[in-house]
Amino acid sequence: MSEHISRAPAAPAIRDRLLTTDEVCRLLAISRSTLHQLRRRGVIEAVIVGTRTVRFRASDIERLIEHGAEVER
Repeated sequence: MSEHISRAPAAPAIRDRLLTTDEVCRLLAISRSTLHQLRRRGVIEAVIVGTRTVRFRASDIERLIEHGAEVER
């Protein structure tokens, strides 16, 4: 008799965790106001958690860094 065992999906990679505004600013060496400008222009996408908490996907920030994207300061 064979049973099918269902496994939980693998945990997301660490790079898919959500970063705070301060963490992103440190990683990109930019100010908070520059990050907000990049968000408004659509260069960096934010994730809204709850009603007011803003976070950024680590994978999106990593992609910016890896591709050498220049961010205007």
